[in-house]
Amino acid sequence: MASDVFPRGATVRISVQFLDADGAPVAVGSATAYLSYRDIDGVRASEVIALSQSGDNWVGSWDSRVACAGTISGHVRSPPSLPISAANFSFSLQSNQANPSS
Repeated sequence: MASDVFPRGATVRISVQFLDADGAPVAVGSATAYLSYRDIDGVRASEVIALSQSGDNWVGSWDSRVACAGTISGHVRSPPSLPISAANFSFSLQSNQANPSS
């Protein structure tokens, strides 16, 4: 997952494809994304997002209106069956004085 920049308030689409060492898709039963950010009051917050399968990808979305501008840290993983597939990622939210506060 590449690091991207989104305007604060956008719906951020999360998409991941789990691959083996040879680059072939790995079949997993489910996938979950975990986000860590500062909320609009500046307090550390987190959110867990159940992802849905779409072909070989696992996708979900997140409403960024709950967060301050800044770096959002993320982690996505399959359930604890063997092998566990996981990836870390991050993206940035930008805002300016025109962004609504909610």
